[in-house]
Amino acid sequence: MGKIFISILSAYAVVYFRFPFRKTAFWIIFVTLMLPVEVRIYPTYKVVSDLHMLDTYAGLILPLIASATGTLLFRQFFMTIPDELWKPPASTARDPSASSGIRCCLCR
Repeated sequence: MGKIFISILSAYAVVYFRFPFRKTAFWIIFVTLMLPVEVRIYPTYKVVSDLHMLDTYAGLILPLIASATGTLLFRQFFMTIPDELWKPPASTARDPSASSGIRCCLCR
């Protein structure tokens, strides 16, 4: 559950937020898919050891919670969503509460 949540948040940030080096951040995430697990074992162990999390649940969970595969798949999904579906429509109605279709539906 946590892996999916983190992947959704990171993919959403890469797709919808505008920040410097946004594409570079995505490519760094993407390149980690090309690294086999064997290459990442020692650095992961070193980081967990330096944070004094050996023999703890946090030491098992935290290094593996971020998933480049999930981020890639959710990014591709978010890129297929048209802008008209997630941006609120321009307010053309006289009623100020009708500025958003979702808010308008919830108020009734």
